[in-house]
Amino acid sequence: MIQLFLPQNFTVRGGDADGVNIELLLRRMSNKARIIQTHAVDKFQLDHASGDPIRTEGQAWAAELCDLLEVRV
Repeated sequence: MIQLFLPQNFTVRGGDADGVNIELLLRRMSNKARIIQTHAVDKFQLDHASGDPIRTEGQAWAAELCDLLEVRV
């Protein structure tokens, strides 16, 4: 029903529909990255450092992961 009111070039390859799909995909990826960040911070307790070398290695890995997942606008 909605397609009756949309222009012809909306659904063609490279049209506006692709832009809408990409915008939705980026929002979902951003939200999922934020969820992974939250879980990493909680699991590895990144809010405070520990003196244990084994835990410190895991915290370093988790901190790097959180840095890579950081949403940059």
